[in-house]
Amino acid sequence: MKYASDGVGTIHFAFTQGHPRDVVANIYYARYRAGTIERAGGRAIEPASALPITPGQADLVWNAAAHGGVEGWVHDVAFDRAGRPVITFAVFPSTSDHRYHYARWDGTRWLDHEFARAGGSMSGDPIEPNYSGGVTLDHEDPSTAYLARKVAGVFQVEVWRTPDGGHTWTHRAVTGGTARGSYRPVSPRGQTGPDWNVVWMHGGYPSFTSFQTGIETEALSPDVAAPAVVAGAPGRLEVVAGDGTGALQRKSYQAGWSDWSGLGRGPAGHPLGPPTVTAWGADHLDLFAADRTTGHLLQRTLQGGVWGAWADRGAGPAGHPVAAPAAVAWAPGRLDLVTVTSRGVLAHLYYSGGRWSRWESLGLGPAGVPYAAPAAVAAWGSRRLDVFAAPSGGRGLVHRWFDGVGTTGWHGPQNLGTGPDRVAIRGMAAAAWQPGRLDVFTTDAITHGLLHTWFAGRWGGPERLDFAGPQVALLADAAPRATPIEVSPLARSLKDD
Repeated sequence: MKYASDGVGTIHFAFTQGHPRDVVANIYYARYRAGTIERAGGRAIEPASALPITPGQADLVWNAAAHGGVEGWVHDVAFDRAGRPVITFAVFPSTSDHRYHYARWDGTRWLDHEFARAGGSMSGDPIEPNYSGGVTLDHEDPSTAYLARKVAGVFQVEVWRTPDGGHTWTHRAVTGGTARGSYRPVSPRGQTGPDWNVVWMHGGYPSFTSFQTGIETEALSPDVAAPAVVAGAPGRLEVVAGDGTGALQRKSYQAGWSDWSGLGRGPAGHPLGPPTVTAWGADHLDLFAADRTTGHLLQRTLQGGVWGAWADRGAGPAGHPVAAPAAVAWAPGRLDLVTVTSRGVLAHLYYSGGRWSRWESLGLGPAGVPYAAPAAVAAWGSRRLDVFAAPSGGRGLVHRWFDGVGTTGWHGPQNLGTGPDRVAIRGMAAAAWQPGRLDVFTTDAITHGLLHTWFAGRWGGPERLDFAGPQVALLADAAPRATPIEVSPLARSLKDD
């Protein structure tokens, strides 16, 4: 027997009158509602107080005798949004030919559809010829079924969907390419979203009392790596991130979050490095990333809601590859990019007046030490750039800035340090929320804690932002001893290790 409850007052159940090994098994349906056992159409069978009922009193969904003695075995029952029952079951024309059926009550009658051939028994025990791989319903959407069937001699899990009550189906593989089987998929009830909608057993299944299986599941949510974000307009956010495979993806917020959508890889399918995104107006975004194959800087523009093709902005100064660019726009029609090349040189590129500049080398770090990617850039106003990077090894926060004054307009490098302990840092992000204010964030390379350095007329930090809330003393003794606890002679005689 299988059952499904709406959690309020109805319990649906589908069953056979016995094991198909022992009887010519039919498939039956009945339900409990308001103290009564009834058929799908609402006809009362018996009050619950008069239980049990006989199978013949219930709805006959599959009649083995009417199908030449081909018997069935129920696998799942669910109900649609109208509360109408749906049943999946297997029938057995032969021990090596199991077939999956999908039956639903349409309000006046049962409609039954065979929709997949399953192969033979999943059990290696010859006394269990009716152990199909399994077929279950998604109880949140019973137009979706998960099943296991033989594919190239191995049981694999698939998801099948019907748009028309079982007449037609589409399907895709969930598992595949494995030498050991996958069996008995189950859709956890109450589970929504793209992940963990189905779990199944994987491994060897000699019999129901002797098996070597583990539980597996499917997660379809994309991985998210190295996110970048820009606020193109009030109340609007655009997030771009890697997916762990070298492709990029985006997610936006405007009165609610969108789903992730893919932006793909770079030209010729090349993998991409960490992205950066900036906006010079509500309807214009620019996305940049490094091509990990060529080391070139790539640009893609969102204009009028349409993404353009990737544009190749070339390698860095002297043709050296670039990595992890950072971008900022301090005015419409103006873009500034900074990056660290493969030689540890800090480099700057800008777009102004409708054309791109040549790469500008900002050199190595203090004392000629190469920089390590990534760099960060912020702009607190027109013709003002503040660039940050760490030297190789991470034991310093180096600042360079542009204000248009002097021969090149660039100043620095200024080593802001990383505190008295000279903490090694990784990662880099910077922001300016008003003229004369800068906030720089890095992470401690050892503890992975968040570090914050800021400028508000003078430099402050780094402060640790590892924990939220006020600091709390732990294991503090309100009445400490006046003298230390004595150490036994035995403990004193032990070696340090």
